[in-house]
This record gives sequence, C-alpha cells and structure tokens, in this order.
Amino acid sequence: MPTANIDTAKLHWNSVVSTALAKYMCIDIKSFYLSAALEYYEYMKIPYALFPRWTIEQYGLEKHVHNGYIFLEMRRAVWGLPQAGILANKKLKRKLAPFGYHECKNTPGLWYHETRNITFTLVVDDFGVKYVDKTDVEHLIASIKSNYELTVDWTGNLYCGISLDWDYINRWVDISMPGYIKKKLQEYDHTMPTRLQRCPYSPEPKQFGSQTQVPLPPDESPELDAKGIKRIQQIVGSILYYARAVDMTVLAALSTIAIKQTKATQRTRDRSIQLLDYLASNQDAKVRFHASEMVMNIHSDASYLSESGARSRACGHFFMGWMPKNGEPIKLNGAFYTTSSIMRFVVASAAEAELGSLFHNCQAGMIF
Repeated sequence: MPTANIDTAKLHWNSVVSTALAKYMCIDIKSFYLSAALEYYEYMKIPYALFPRWTIEQYGLEKHVHNGYIFLEMRRAVWGLPQAGILANKKLKRKLAPFGYHECKNTPGLWYHETRNITFTLVVDDFGVKYVDKTDVEHLIASIKSNYELTVDWTGNLYCGISLDWDYINRWVDISMPGYIKKKLQEYDHTMPTRLQRCPYSPEPKQFGSQTQVPLPPDESPELDAKGIKRIQQIVGSILYYARAVDMTVLAALSTIAIKQTKATQRTRDRSIQLLDYLASNQDAKVRFHASEMVMNIHSDASYLSESGARSRACGHFFMGWMPKNGEPIKLNGAFYTTSSIMRFVVASAAEAELGSLFHNCQAGMIF
C-alpha cells in the first residue's frame, strides 16, 4: 500500500515547527488490516491435526474433514493475507473522501483536507497530524471514528518508532530512537568496547602525488561461512532504518559493508564490528529541526577512488533552511535526508566524481 516514507515524515515535522501556532499529534486505528472485505473470496486449507480439541467440538469440525484437512472460505481480510494492506487502504480512502480528506497525488502517504488547515502522514494505520486549530483535528477524529476504532495521542511524542520531543515555544523538535541500539547490541551479543570508538568506518590511508590515481587493492581476506554472511546481512538490515532516521554518520560504513554482504570476508566482519563499537559508544543520536523558511539546501561532495573496484563515493546533505544571502554564512539545520552512495560508474578524475555527485544529489532533490 502507499505509505509515507521517512523523508516525507521529516519534512512534515520541519513544516510543523516552521508554521506559527502549529502542533502535532498522532492517531492509530485498531485492527486496521481486519477491517476490509475481500474483493473476491480466498480459500485455504489447514491440517485437521492442528486444531485444538475445544475448537473441534465448538464448531463441529469432524464432519468437515476432507483428506485430513479443513477447507476455509475467507470473506474478510486476515493477518498475513498479501492483499489485506491495500484493501484496507482503499477502504480508508473511500471512507475519508466524503469528509474532504485526500492523498496527495505526487507524494504517497501525505494527506490533506480540501478546506481545513490540516495535513497528516499515513504509515499503514498510523497518522502523524499537523494542525493549527484543534477543531480541525476533532473533525478528523470524528471522520475516522465513523468507521473505525482508534486511539489518540495528543502529545505526538512517538511516530513509527521515532521519539519526538517538541518545543513549541522555541519552535524546534528533537527526533531520536532511544533504546534501539541497546536492544540490537544485546540481540547480536556484542561486547562493549574497552575504549570509546569515535569513528564508524576506517577509510584507506590518503594517497598523495601519482598514487592518488591508483585504485584500492582488492580484498583478499578469507571469506566468511554462511552463518557469518547471514550475521552481516542482519546487521546491515537492522541498522539501516536507524541510520536513515536519526544517525546519518554511519551511512558510509553501512554502504561499504552492504556491497560485500553477499560475499562477506573477514575484513567485512571487522568493519561491522567497528560499526557496532561506534554505535555502542554513541547510542543516543538525535537530530534537531529548527523553524526555518522551508527552503531546501543541498550540500554536495564526493570522494575519488575511495572504494574498491576503482569506484568513488557520492554524498549529499539535505536540510530545510533559509535562502542564502551574499556575505552571510549559511545557516544550518538538521538533515532530513543524507545520501552516501557508491557510484556505479568509474570516473576519470576527482572533478568528474564531484560532478557525478552533484548530478545525483540534484536528481534526489527534484523528488522532494
């Protein structure tokens, strides 16, 4: 189903603190997946031996057994049904349309009202609502309540696992994911480093003179077994959301590890250990969004021949700020999007790497 991505949510939070008198709250629909009727019936079979005795007796299943199975006809959505999500989303659109709520055509997961000053991001059944007048929120709540059961959080302090600390007087918000890294370190049984790790990634030593045109040597360390490769993949997958959400400093390390995760080596494992050491030493990352003029600023950079296979890295720092003025320093703000990706093509010089990175960042900026 169409849902708001993390970048849309961050831009929405920037908009809240940048709009005078605006506030933020959250709504959650109960049993959202189970609310929609199927467009066509589905059928499945369950082994008779799996049913407990009390269920068999309650529904008289003995007379419905066929070749050791109970055959079921599903007329409404159930957990795990592939189309349950999109059907529930279509139903929500049908139910909210008469009240004037619609999804933006070009931004999935971002909704608006035809006349009221209210917008919200939607991720499955989680609403993150920006409003100025409380009566607008009450109208939205009443519109949803006409068809669903819901819970309301007027503080707006938690959305999709991200904690939000609002200061409406000074117009800023801190976003964080407290406890997430601690939980992952316990999951991976990672030992805390004896010394604090200040760097998530160890780059190759800087070369000078003619050596700057020499590609990095290939990784010839022993390959990991299937269990080691799976662990690397788990680390990359679980840390990626955290990195995109609140701690962009580890994106370079993650991308370098990710390109080797299917053929991970001992060097890849060492890099993943350093990454976990860094996260263990810096567990509570935060990003602060200040009120701004909502002018998108993009800082572009590149590193030449910094990756294996004679490849270079493109980087971009995106934040909502102010219109730059001549003679005045650029005001900075918390980044809503940071890219640190390895270029697929081989460039001939550092200038080409910079130009390629600039092109890549402008492409990404057009989406926002």
